[in-house]
Amino acid sequence: MTQDQWSLVESHFEALADLQPADRTAGLTAIGDEEVRREVSSLLEHSGGGETVSSVVGAMADHVESGEIGDRRIGPYKLVRRLGQGGQGAVFEAVRDDGTFHQRVAIKIVKWEIDSGDARNRFRHERQILAGLEHPHIARLLDGGETSEGTPYLVMEFVDGLPLTAATQGWPLLRKLELFLEVAAAVASAHRNLIVHRDLKPANIMVTKDGTPKLLDFGIAKLLDENAQRTMTGFQALTPDYASPEQVRGEPITTACDVYSLGVVLYELLAGRRPYNAATLSPADIVKAVCLTEPPPLRLSEDLDNIVRMAMRKEPARRYASVEQFAQDIQRTLEHRPVLARKDTFRYRTGKFMRRNALALGAAAAIFLALTGGAAVALQQARIAGQRFEQVRRLAHSFVFDFTDDLAKLEGTTAVREKMVRTALEYLDNLSKSAGGDVELQKELAAAYRKVGDAQGVPTLPNLGHTDQAIASYRKAADIHERIAARDPLHRHGLGVFYTEFAYLLLHSGDLAGAKRIGESALSNLEQAAREHPGVTDRRVLARAWCMLGKVDAEPNHYSPALIKYRKCDAIAREMLAGQRNIETLQAAVFARQEIGTAATATGRLEEALTAFDEVQALLEELLRLEPSNPKSRRALALLGQDRSQAWYDDAKPNRNDPAQALKYARQYRDAMQQMVARDGKDQSARLSLAIALFRLSFPLKHSDPPGAVASARESVRIFDDLIAEGRNSYLVLSRRNRALRRLSEALLFAGNAAEARVRAADALSGQRQIAARDTKNLDEAASLAMTLAASAEAAEALHDVHGANDFLMEAESIAAGIYSLNPNELTSVIPLARIREELGGHWRKAGGQTQSRRWFEDARKLWRDYPDQNDFVRRESAALAARAGITNPPAHGATSPGQKQGRVPQ
Repeated sequence: MTQDQWSLVESHFEALADLQPADRTAGLTAIGDEEVRREVSSLLEHSGGGETVSSVVGAMADHVESGEIGDRRIGPYKLVRRLGQGGQGAVFEAVRDDGTFHQRVAIKIVKWEIDSGDARNRFRHERQILAGLEHPHIARLLDGGETSEGTPYLVMEFVDGLPLTAATQGWPLLRKLELFLEVAAAVASAHRNLIVHRDLKPANIMVTKDGTPKLLDFGIAKLLDENAQRTMTGFQALTPDYASPEQVRGEPITTACDVYSLGVVLYELLAGRRPYNAATLSPADIVKAVCLTEPPPLRLSEDLDNIVRMAMRKEPARRYASVEQFAQDIQRTLEHRPVLARKDTFRYRTGKFMRRNALALGAAAAIFLALTGGAAVALQQARIAGQRFEQVRRLAHSFVFDFTDDLAKLEGTTAVREKMVRTALEYLDNLSKSAGGDVELQKELAAAYRKVGDAQGVPTLPNLGHTDQAIASYRKAADIHERIAARDPLHRHGLGVFYTEFAYLLLHSGDLAGAKRIGESALSNLEQAAREHPGVTDRRVLARAWCMLGKVDAEPNHYSPALIKYRKCDAIAREMLAGQRNIETLQAAVFARQEIGTAATATGRLEEALTAFDEVQALLEELLRLEPSNPKSRRALALLGQDRSQAWYDDAKPNRNDPAQALKYARQYRDAMQQMVARDGKDQSARLSLAIALFRLSFPLKHSDPPGAVASARESVRIFDDLIAEGRNSYLVLSRRNRALRRLSEALLFAGNAAEARVRAADALSGQRQIAARDTKNLDEAASLAMTLAASAEAAEALHDVHGANDFLMEAESIAAGIYSLNPNELTSVIPLARIREELGGHWRKAGGQTQSRRWFEDARKLWRDYPDQNDFVRRESAALAARAGITNPPAHGATSPGQKQGRVPQ
C-alpha cells in the first residue's frame, strides 16, 4: 500500500469511526479504492462496536468544557480541563485529591483499545520501563491504567510552561544553545536506558517559567507503535515535520531517529522556521522532502550550519553516532573549539585556538611588547609563564583526549591519529617534567599516556601496530598511578582500573607472567578499594578484572580454572544488566558472555558455548541499535563469527565436527574484516584480524574447495608479510603468521601440491620453533609447535619420506606429551596428543608396522577413555578413533577421505 493510500485510510477511518453501523456501511461503500476500503473496514471492525476511543475522549471533553465535572474521574484523578487533542488521543489536566495527598497531573487518554491479554501485558511492561526513567529534564510517568470503557490512559507529571519555540522567542543565541544542551542531556540519558523518544518536537519540549526544559511523551510513541497494531495498522506515531527519513519509510527505529529529530528541533530553534512544512505537502511530497531534499542553510555560522546538517543527514550512519556526540559538538562551538561536523584543516584549528584564547594571546602580545621596551618585571614574567603552561596543558589535553577520542570513533583516521600521537608525546614528555606535585595534572598525564598507548598498539582497538611502544607508554602511566596511590589510598581504585587494561595489553603481547602479576594486583586494589570505600568501585571494572584473570589462565590452556573466573565476571555483569540496561551494562554483559562461550568450547561444553554465543549476538544487536556506527560493537560481532566457527570445527579445541557450519561463520568473520580494512587501510588491528580470518577460513574450506582454501591461506600469509615489512613485527603478528603458513601447507596437500606443502610447512616450523623458544612456558605456542610438526610429517609422508615423517611425529608426540603431563584434565591438552598418536598409528600401519600401529592407536584411545568428563565430544572422538583403528586399507594421502587428518569430519 502506498503512502497516499495510507493517508486515505487514515482520513476515512477518522470520518467513519464515530458513526452508527448503518452510516458506516454507507460510508464504506462510497470508498472507491478497494484496498483502502478493505483496510478501513478492518480498522473499524477492530475498533469495537460500542463506544470508540474518540467518543470516549469526546465525552470527557464535553463534560469538562460544560462544567459537568463533579463525577468525571479517571481512577483517583478528577479531570479539570482539556489541554489538547491530537492523533494519539487527548490530554487533560487533573488533580489527585483522595484524602491522602493532593497532586496536579496531566492525563493522556491513548487513542486505541487494548483488546487482548498480550496487548495488556505489553502495555504494562512498557509503562513500567518508562516509569523508571528519571531525569531532571524529563516529565515523569507517574501512573496508568484503563478507564471504565477499557481505554488505556497514562498519568504524567504536570508541566506548567510553554513549548520550546514559543518560550524562547527573543532569547539570545547563547541561551538557546545552552537550553538545547539540557534537552540533549535528557535524551542521552533515556538512550542509555534503552528508551528512544520517537517523536521529538518543540511541542513535546516544555519550558517552565524559570527556564527549565521538560521533555514530554517519552516512549509513548513506542507504546502506540508496538501495542496498537490492530487499531492503528500501518500508521507510525510520528510528526512528519520532525520525522527522520527512516521513520517516514517505515524502517526500524533507532537512536539515530532521535538524533535527526533533535537536529530539526535545533534548526527551528535557531532559524525560527522549520526546514520542511509538512502541513502544506502531500504524503508523497513529505517523503520526497524528508528523504531527498536538503534543508536550506541556517546562515548563522559555518560551525552551526555543519552541526545541524550532520545531525540531519539522510543516512543514519552518517549522522552523529550518539546524542552525546551531537551535544559535544555544540559545546565545542560555544568554547570556540574545532567541531567534528566541519572539515579539519590547520587554518581552521589555528583560528579556533586563537579565538578561544584571544584574551591570553592578546595579553601575551602586550607583555611581549612591554618586555621589549624594558617595562617587564619578574612578577609579570611569572604570571605569563603560568598562563603559557596552562595553555600548553589545555592544548595537550585537546590533542590527546578530545581529538583522538573523536577520531577513534571514525574509521579511516588511523594515519591522522599517527601524526597526532607523535605531537602528543612531545607535549606529554615536556609537561611531565613540570608537573611537580600537582596531583590532578599527574592523573591527567597518566590517562594521556594510556590514550597514546591505545593508539600506538593495543590490539583490540584501531591502532598503529607498535605494541612495544604501547607498552612503553603504559609503563609511564603505571609509574604515575603508583606514585599517586602511594600518597592517596583513595586512588587504589584508579590504579586497579589502569592495571586491568595494562594486564590485557601484556597478555596480547605474549607476556603471560607480567599479565598475571599486574592482573592480580588490579583485582587486589579494586577489592580493597571496595572494602575501604564502598560505592567507589565501578563494578564493570571489577567484572573486567575477573575476566582478564580468566584469560591469563586460558592462554596456557588452563580453561577449567578460567571458566570459574569467567563465571564470576559473568555474574557481576548479569547483576548490573538486571539493575540497569544501558550501553555500559550491555557492553559488560557482551564481554563476559563471550568469554564464557570460548571457555565452554575449550572444556567441551558445546551446548553452553553455542547458547552463550547466541546471547552475545542478541546483546550486540541491541547495542548496535543504540549506536549503529560504533566500530567496537561491529568488531565484536565479527569476532563472534570466529568463535562460532571454531565451536563447529577445529583441530585443537572441542567442536561439533561440522565443517559446513564452521565455514558459514568463518566467512562472516572474513567479510566483516574485509569491510573494516576497506574503510581504513591503515588500521593495523583490522589488517591483522583479516589475516587471521583468512587462514582460519581455509581450514574448513579445504574439504569443499581446496583451491579456494589455498588462495585464502596464501592471502593471509601475504598480509602478514606486508605487516612485518612495515615494521609491525609484534609477537602476535609473528605467532599468527606461523599458523597461517601451517594452514597453507594443509590446504596445499588437499589440493594435491605436496611439494609446495612441504616448503610451507618447513617455513612454519622454523618460525614456530623461534616463537616457542622465546617463551618456553607458553603452552599454547608449544601446542602449536606440536601441530606444526604433525603438518610437516603429513607433507613428508605425501612425498614418501617415511623416515622424515616419523621423526617429525615423534618430536611432536614428545612435546604434546609434555603439555599433557602438566594439564591432564584439560581437553586442549588431550587433543594434540591424541591427534598425534592417532597419526602415528596411521603412519605405522602404512609402513607395515602393525604392532607399533596398534600400540599408538591404543595409547590414543586410552587418553579419551581416561578423561574424567565423558561429554559428547569425548565420546564422539573415542568412537571415531576406534573406527579408524579398524580400517585396513586407508586411502592414499590427499585422496578422498580427509577424515584421517587433524580436524576430522563426520565418519
